[in-house]
Amino acid sequence: MDETSEALVGFTAGVQFDALPPSAVHAARRVLVDSVGCAVAAAGEPTIAGLRQFATSFPGSTSLLCAQVRTTPDLAAFVNGAMVRWKDFNDDYFGGSGDLGPHPSDNLGGILAAAELAGADGRGIVEGVIVAYEVVCQLIDQVQPLGRKRTWDYTVFHAAATALAAGRLLGLSRDQLSGALSLAVVPNLALNQTRNGELSQWKGLAGPFASRAGLFAALLAQAGIAGPPEPFAGRAGLAAHLANPFPIGPLAGHDHPYKVESICVKSLPVRYTNQLPAQIALALHPQLRDELAAGAIESVVVYGLSRDVVTREAFPHQWAPSSRETADHSLPYLVAAALVDGSITEQTFSLQRYTDPTLRELMLRIEFRDDPRYTAAFPGHQLGRLEVKLGSGQLVTLEQADPLGHPANPMTDDQLAAKFFRQTEGVLPEAAAQDLLGRLWTLEKQPSAGDLLGATRVMASS
Repeated sequence: MDETSEALVGFTAGVQFDALPPSAVHAARRVLVDSVGCAVAAAGEPTIAGLRQFATSFPGSTSLLCAQVRTTPDLAAFVNGAMVRWKDFNDDYFGGSGDLGPHPSDNLGGILAAAELAGADGRGIVEGVIVAYEVVCQLIDQVQPLGRKRTWDYTVFHAAATALAAGRLLGLSRDQLSGALSLAVVPNLALNQTRNGELSQWKGLAGPFASRAGLFAALLAQAGIAGPPEPFAGRAGLAAHLANPFPIGPLAGHDHPYKVESICVKSLPVRYTNQLPAQIALALHPQLRDELAAGAIESVVVYGLSRDVVTREAFPHQWAPSSRETADHSLPYLVAAALVDGSITEQTFSLQRYTDPTLRELMLRIEFRDDPRYTAAFPGHQLGRLEVKLGSGQLVTLEQADPLGHPANPMTDDQLAAKFFRQTEGVLPEAAAQDLLGRLWTLEKQPSAGDLLGATRVMASS
C-alpha cells in the first residue's frame, strides 16, 4: 500500500457516525436534499428513461430512484447517479488551484446502491457521504488530474471515492479497502475529450459511470480479488502518468473541517463558474429590457476568471450550441438568454431557444476578458462583472461576488428546501415530496436505505 492509499484507507476505516461533528452530519443531510431533488427532476427525461429500461433488462435486487423496478447494484449506481447529474444542477467543488470542479454528488449512485446492498441505515449513508466527499475533494485539492496537456478527465477520482465509501458500507477490512481503491484507480483512467468541443450526453454520465466502477471495485475486493500494489506511487501508477506526487493534505477530524461542509450548491442549472455571470446578467435584465427590445446593445464584455475566457475562434460551438449539454455550458448563450429573458429555466435549454436568431445575434456582441483580481480570489471567492455599452454610448456596469450557494454565500436550509420542491414539482405529489424531504432532513434516523429509496417511487415506472 503506498502512502496515498494508506492515508485514504486509514481515514475511511476511522469514520464513525458517533464521532462526527453535528455540522458534518447536517452537511450530509443537505447533500441528500439537494441531490435527490435533482434526481427526481430528471426522472422523466428521455435519456434517463432509456437508461432505466436498459438497466431493468438485467434483473436484480437494487432499487432505482422513482421506479418500482430493480436491477443489479452496479447498474443501479450508474442510473441513479445519472439522475442526480443529468440536469447539471447538482453540487460542485473547487479546491487547490480552483482549476477543476468535479461534482462530488456524482458518487451518490454508488453510495446508495452499496447502502441498500449492505442493509445500511441512514447513519451508514451519512458515513458513506462523509468518506466519498472527503476523498474526491482531497484529491482535487492536491492534484491536477488532467496532466500538463489537460488530456485526462477527473472521473477516476469518483471511482476512488465511491470504492472507499462503498467499501466502508460493505464492512471491508483495511486490506480489502486498499484493494478496492487500487481496483478503482488502475483500470479507470478517463479521457478529457468528454469535456471538449460540442458536448454529448456522456458529459453528464461520465462521473456516475466512474461511481459505478468504484462500487464494482469494492464488490471485487469483497469477493477476494486483490488489486495491483501502489496504484498511486508505483512505477506506472497514477502519479507517474500525471507527473504529480499526490500529496494528501490534512484529512478531516482533529480540528480539520470535513470537505462535505465546503461544497458549492447551484442556484441555477448551469455550469458552476457560469453561475455568477448569468446571475449578473439576470440582475441587469430589468434595467436593459427596453434597449434589448430595441436592439440598442452595442457590446457586452464579461469580466471573470482567466480559466473561463473563451473566443469564437477557439470555441465556435459555444457561440452556436446545438445540444442541451453545450447550451448549459455556453457562457455567451447563458449571458444572452439571461439578459433577454430575465430568467434561466428548463425552456432556456430547448432547441427552439438556444437556436433563436435574436439570441445568436446578441451573442456575437459578447466577449470575455479576465480580471487578474478575480482569478487571484478564486476559489475562496468568485467575483465578476458585466459592462454593457449602449448605442447611445452609455456604459452600464454591474459587479457581484459569490453566487448564491457558494461556501461564502451558502443557501439556507429553507432556500435548499425551496429548490427541492421546485425540482420535485410535477413529478411527485406534494404530500409525497413533503414526506421525502422530511426523511432526508432526518437522514440519520432512517431505518434503511431501501426505505429511503422507496419514498421516491410514487411515479409510475417505465
